Amino acid sequence: MICRGSNGPRVRDLQRALNLTTGSDLKIDGVFGSLTESALKDLQLRCKIHADGKFGKQSARALLAMSLMLARQNRLGRSY
Repeated sequence: MICRGSNGPRVRDLQRALNLTTGSDLKIDGVFGSLTESALKDLQLRCKIHADGKFGKQSARALLAMSLMLARQNRLGRSY
């Protein structure tokens, strides 16, 4: 589980993913602070899961689902 106070490459990956999926403008610094927690809670609320600001299995599934949905939208929006 990744939560406030965590740091390192896993947090950087999460920050990048949150920026892409939620439109957040997080600094990719690998520090799980209040802004990362807020962006994660936003994702959790959008996906109608418990918004505790902790990145565990349920949040990982939600992030993956949102990423896949956005990729599909981008693919369908392209004209060939």
